Amino acid sequence: MEIHFEDDSSKKLNVKNNNTFSEEFIIRFIKMLDIGYITVIYFIFAILVGKLFNYLFGIYIPEDDKNKSNIKIGIELCFVIWLIGVSTYIVRNIVELIPSPFENMHDFHHKRVKELSSAAVYTLILYQCSSYFRGKLTLFLTRIF
Repeated sequence: MEIHFEDDSSKKLNVKNNNTFSEEFIIRFIKMLDIGYITVIYFIFAILVGKLFNYLFGIYIPEDDKNKSNIKIGIELCFVIWLIGVSTYIVRNIVELIPSPFENMHDFHHKRVKELSSAAVYTLILYQCSSYFRGKLTLFLTRIF
């Protein structure tokens, strides 16, 4: 839509159509819904993998590490961190394969959402779900600080 003003300069003023604004709003709203969808999927995977880690490592018992050196505990922590990193990579690739119910709604493309390839939510929740890792990390930090 164009609006013409008759004045000395005879300039045209372009005004955006309201449809463009509402379409942009709808696309952004769909994107926020998709980000929430992705976050929930990462949350579910983090809980499942956290349960698996707790099953593999068991409940953390500080007395087991009482006679271990800080270096040994640090190496064990590095191993768990490595496992968390590898699991993050695997889960991120799995989540990218899960289709979105919002795909192609109003020209929205799920694969373009940056949060799809960023598994920060997964990693944060996994750290919280792994009682073994949290316990060992707490002991290690209290010893070195």
